[in-house]
Amino acid sequence: MIDNIIDNLIYINDDEKNELKLLLNNNTNTYEYLNNKYFEIMKEWNKKYDCFDIPSCIITISIDGKNNYYCFGKNTYDENTIFDIASISKLYTEFMLFNIIEDYKISLDTKISSITNLYKNISNMSFKDLISFNHTYLTKVDIRNCNCYEDGLKALRTIYLDKELEGKYLYTDLPIMVLTDLLCLYTNKSYKELFDEYIIKKYNLNDTYLQIDSDRYISLNKNYVNDPKANIMGGYYGHAGVKTTSKDFMKFFNNCLVNNKYLDLFLTHNNTYKKDGTKANGVALIGNINLPLKKGFSLSSRYLTKCGFMVQGSTRCHAETCKFIIDNNEHIVSMSLFIDLYTQYDNIKKYEEKTNQTFTKEYYVNNNKLVMSDVRKLLNYRDEPSIFRMLINEISKSKIIDLYSHLKKI
Repeated sequence: MIDNIIDNLIYINDDEKNELKLLLNNNTNTYEYLNNKYFEIMKEWNKKYDCFDIPSCIITISIDGKNNYYCFGKNTYDENTIFDIASISKLYTEFMLFNIIEDYKISLDTKISSITNLYKNISNMSFKDLISFNHTYLTKVDIRNCNCYEDGLKALRTIYLDKELEGKYLYTDLPIMVLTDLLCLYTNKSYKELFDEYIIKKYNLNDTYLQIDSDRYISLNKNYVNDPKANIMGGYYGHAGVKTTSKDFMKFFNNCLVNNKYLDLFLTHNNTYKKDGTKANGVALIGNINLPLKKGFSLSSRYLTKCGFMVQGSTRCHAETCKFIIDNNEHIVSMSLFIDLYTQYDNIKKYEEKTNQTFTKEYYVNNNKLVMSDVRKLLNYRDEPSIFRMLINEISKSKIIDLYSHLKKI
């Protein structure tokens, strides 16, 4: 059975295969393995960021819909703790689009111009263009300088393309914000109404929110998120703002690979083009999706199968899902990491003073003072060696340990 599992892992090298075989043959305990690895890796991170406590987290591993929760750190979290999942919110909006396409007379090729004349500078673009992140977008008015929904929406509608960088992949919030506005205009429904219909009810979610007032919610700003643009737009706006539990997130996430006619959008390399017309390697068709790679840069771990992908939110949220084929049976194996580093606001301010760097921002929305912290600077996936990517690989490896334990039982 071990060889069968490892045969699915086409992106790992021989040394990684041998290490994994040893872990499985020794019947490694997932909790003990994760506990040791999490603190070992985060202690290395803490040597540089000594103003901080080692962040608390909840790691969820799901095998065929059965979830195991692993919580570490001084804060007590569980599967019912509610987190702001940052840019993973985009995945919900993209699935909202897929479901609306099924109910309305539109397609991925539908042009903006057929829906509204409010986006004159990008009117010839399609829904598929918006989710492909295959352009560099700018707005004539910076949404972050607005302080209410109405002004933010006016600023969004000034969007245009940077012609110098046309055809260059750029991950950005703006096209998903445009997509959100278009879906609302076309259906004549608010984003919240669409979210309730096509996400909450569709996937039978019980603990997922756009607006929330709960002691279970982990956030810097009550009822808001760690994203100024989303807060200016009311606390959510397609690109960010979903608040959910590990349990409810996994219920939604496990559906991404089930009976999904748009699955090829998530799993396709080489659909993005560079400025010179050549295809860009290692980029999925949808913006904040990453695929595993044997070589080259990817935020996905190597411990994914060829039918699998990763989605990330500001390095404080990460999730991966894939299919294993074992004895001709499909097994959906997923994992997520929700980490609370951004809530250490006092420690971040201390670190700013110590290093003379800026990681936080204070701003006002509707006369409410809000704050944000840039976790990507504190847990940077581009550092070498990358603490973040080391952590993700170990968690992804742990899901293989859980899969093996699950298969032994059945």
